[in-house]
Order: sequence, then C-alpha cells, then structure tokens
Amino acid sequence: MVLAVVQYRYPDELTADLAQYYHIFDFTQHPPGLVATLTEQLPDDSRVKRRLAGLGCSRLEFLTALAVDRLSLLVWAQTKDGQKGRNRPRSIAQALMGGDDPDQKTEIFDSPADFEETRAALIAQAQNGGD
Repeated sequence: MVLAVVQYRYPDELTADLAQYYHIFDFTQHPPGLVATLTEQLPDDSRVKRRLAGLGCSRLEFLTALAVDRLSLLVWAQTKDGQKGRNRPRSIAQALMGGDDPDQKTEIFDSPADFEETRAALIAQAQNGGD
C-alpha cells in the first residue's frame, strides 16, 4: 500500500532515490514486491522518506539551520531591538520544516475505508456548521 502512495504522490523522488541507491532507472521493469522492499529500506535522508515524513530537508541541513538560528538569536540579543524584544529574526529551521503554515495538515490512510470514514465525518461536520 505504501508503494502505491509513493508511486502516485512522489514518482520523481522515487525514481531518483532508486537510481541513486540501487541503480534502478525504470522501477516498472521490476516486480512490485522488490520495489516495495527497496523503497522501505531507503535511508531516512532519502527524498521519499523525507517527503513521507513531511520534512523539507535532511537532518544535517536541519541541524545547520538550527545552529544559524541560535547564532542569529545571540547576535540579535545584543542589539537594541533584541533588548526590547523587537524584530526577532525568523527561524530558518522552522521555514525548512514547513512551520510557516500552521494550517497545513496531511493525513495518510491505511485503507480506502478509513479514508471514506474520515471524509464522511468531515462532510457531516461541514454541513452542521463546523461544530
């Protein structure tokens, strides 16, 4: 089931990861079970795994962004604005993780029945005025 989601939602990332890690350039020529196993075993920093987890960057990139954020806060704290709590620098790490959009929410369903159940509940909620 996960392979179908990945193939549908992130086909370019899947192709790039399979080519990079396994030298498979056309995964449609291999049995789906093999491709599913290889996809499952991709490293956490692979494109597919990052997209499934909702991450916008690798762990190393995130840690580097955190270091820059902390340094900019230390520098900002020494300024007049920092002493008065104004114009705080924006977080690079938060932007990388998609923290700038609080309304963004992604759900993944295990089966079509789970999806239909959640869909029906959302429709009922919307028809009742959002209660």
